[in-house]
Amino acid sequence: MSATLFVVSTPIGNLEDITYRAARILCTAAYIACEDTRKTGLLLSEIAKRTGYIREEKPRLIQYHDRNERKQTEWLISLLEEGQDVVLVSDAGTPGISDPGYRIVAACRKKGIRVAVVPGVSAPTAALSVSGLPTERYTFHGYMPEKEGRALSLLTLIQNETIPATHIFFLSVHKMIRNLQWIENILGDQPIVLLRELTKMHESYQYGSARTLREYCEAHPPKGECVVLWRLRKSDEFADQ
Repeated sequence: MSATLFVVSTPIGNLEDITYRAARILCTAAYIACEDTRKTGLLLSEIAKRTGYIREEKPRLIQYHDRNERKQTEWLISLLEEGQDVVLVSDAGTPGISDPGYRIVAACRKKGIRVAVVPGVSAPTAALSVSGLPTERYTFHGYMPEKEGRALSLLTLIQNETIPATHIFFLSVHKMIRNLQWIENILGDQPIVLLRELTKMHESYQYGSARTLREYCEAHPPKGECVVLWRLRKSDEFADQ
C-alpha cells in the first residue's frame, strides 16, 4: 500500500501563522506523531475552532520525542507500511530542526516510503530574517551545549573560523544568563542580537554585546525561549558598510 509521512510545520507562538495546507492535513490526519500530546491536542482544538472543521473521529496522538525516538520510529514505520499516512509535528516550528524527526525521515527514505514536507514557520530562519545580519551564509547550532567545557570549545571553534558566517543558537530561558556569560568569555565585545518570544505578544529584540545583554536579562528576567545570533567580522568584510 502507498502511504506518506507528512512533516508538518506548526506555529512557534502565533496561531495565525498556521498555513491552510497544514491546518487541512492536521484536521484530517488519523495518526499524528508529536512531542507532547497535550500541546498538540490543544493546537488541534484551536485549529478546529477557527476553521469550523468537525471530525467524526479523533486522531491517534502518538508521543514521539528525543527519549523514545528510536523505539517509536519502528512502530510508525509499521503503520506506514500498512498503508496508514502519518503526520509528524513538533511542539512548535519545523520537525527535525533541533527537534525530533530526522530518524523517522531517514527510516522512510531507507524503506522507500514517501515523505512530504508541509513547510511553515521555523524559529532559526524567522530570527535570521529580522536580525539585520547578513544571510548569504549561516550556521544553526541548536541549543547551547549543557556543559561549560563543551560550550566554550564550540564557541572557540566558531571564533577561530576563517569564513564569515552568521551563527544562530537557541537559548533556554533557565540557562540564558550563564549561556550569555559563556558567549561573553569567548566573543568579548562582539555585537550580538537577542530575540525573545518571536511572534508572541511580548516579542522583543535586543542588540549589544553579550555583557550588556546579560546585564539586561539579569535586571529583566526573560520569559520564553530565545534566539541569539552574531556575525564575526573578518578582515574588511564590511568595509563598504
